[in-house]
Amino acid sequence: MPPRVCRCQEECPVGTFGAGCAQACRCGDHSQCCPASGACVCEAGFSGEACDVPLCPEGLYGLRCDRKCPCHAPNTRSCHPMSGECTCRPGWSGLYCNETCPPGFFGEACKEVCRCQNGADCHSVSGACLCAPGFQGPSCSAPCPAGTYGTNCSSSCGCQNRARCSPVDGSCSCTPGLDLDLDLDPNPVPDPWSRPDVRTRGRDPFQTLGLVSRLPL
Repeated sequence: MPPRVCRCQEECPVGTFGAGCAQACRCGDHSQCCPASGACVCEAGFSGEACDVPLCPEGLYGLRCDRKCPCHAPNTRSCHPMSGECTCRPGWSGLYCNETCPPGFFGEACKEVCRCQNGADCHSVSGACLCAPGFQGPSCSAPCPAGTYGTNCSSSCGCQNRARCSPVDGSCSCTPGLDLDLDLDPNPVPDPWSRPDVRTRGRDPFQTLGLVSRLPL
């Protein structure tokens, strides 16, 4: 079948044809729409009513369809039958579709911008936020609830005595006065007017058993 030729004197805006350019073209990406008739004029290497049928079998390109496409097949949408140029699936980039989207981008041709916060990256295909440890929510804008930490806030804190738990790594920040460990001398001086010999090693000194009440006023 000889190639269709469009002979037109006036051009409509891209994607339209006919009287007053009121009709929508139905041509594929590898074609031009004749503004007079709406017929699709295929670029080299394609055929079909909508110019969406490559002349070469999948994975091959060239005038004789004898050259192997250089694209990484699992990540490739199509290989141009004449040039061998790779068109990547969403989430992939590079000349051969073997590179993921750069940080901060996702989607078709990696042109969509991620909408994540607090240092989070997003899924290269869907754009879903992958929160950094310590944050949660659709955009990773919310810190972990009290008592939890880590990736997806899935770990439970183990801090005691009202200590603060880091939402990132679960480390404990002790409340002032509660970070000492108390140890009473096992042989206290019997003098009632003297304070007991107290060695502090990690508990609140004011929690000594009866210590405050026994001290002289």
